[in-house]
Amino acid sequence: MSTRIPEGVLELVDGLYLVTGYPCDPRPVPDYSGASVYLARGRGKECILVDSGFRRFTDSIVDLLDQMGVTASDVKMVVYTHGHGDHAESCEYFRRQGATTAIHEAARNAGDWGRSPVRADRFFRDGDVLEAAGLKLQAYHTPGHTPDSSCFLLDMAGSRVLFAGDLAGWYFPGRESDYGQMVASVEKVRKLGADLICGGHWLCGGDVDAYWDKLAKSLGEGIFSLVDRFNATEHCELTAKRFQARQRSRVCHPEDPS
Repeated sequence: MSTRIPEGVLELVDGLYLVTGYPCDPRPVPDYSGASVYLARGRGKECILVDSGFRRFTDSIVDLLDQMGVTASDVKMVVYTHGHGDHAESCEYFRRQGATTAIHEAARNAGDWGRSPVRADRFFRDGDVLEAAGLKLQAYHTPGHTPDSSCFLLDMAGSRVLFAGDLAGWYFPGRESDYGQMVASVEKVRKLGADLICGGHWLCGGDVDAYWDKLAKSLGEGIFSLVDRFNATEHCELTAKRFQARQRSRVCHPEDPS
């Protein structure tokens, strides 16, 4: 079925779209500041979304879907890479429109981390298969950025697509992040053989092996440099660097109790 593609929306492979978020240019939503929102077309007009963004951008995103010939009720499932507001704050809207919303079961404990829980319909586990609109996504629990972080693998139009969320950042010391888990999660999904990586704030459709190599080398200071662009304090910078150095040491020397 033919799809109208609004200016700035990117068709990544046949039937898969980056609706809004980096690196859309021009931005379909000019002032958009949330995470990337992906749409995968399935059976007929039915589709799924991966992440849905801040609540304040919901009307603009729904308008883009409408321009693509997709109504909110055509969205049969929204899967969330984690529960941060820039990815999941609009969850309740899509639930009211009839979509099944899904997030990792660790999100049940969001109150312990100082953030509001996502009111999802389904709390999945590592290895679960999420099915809707004739599509199947394999869920992988990939904690590190947050305890409820997850990735999803989808075979789409001959491509092996990995929705990675904030797999490798940002790293928030003293909050929800765990450097050791982040390292393990990257290694876990690197083995899946994806040839298109759809991140929460980035996209890799080129040399995926080179991308993974670069990512593995930047999991310390590289992640923090992203945090720093968002005006992390000097105290946070020192804390992050010390924690990262300690975590790297423990990964390399697990027998060292210090």
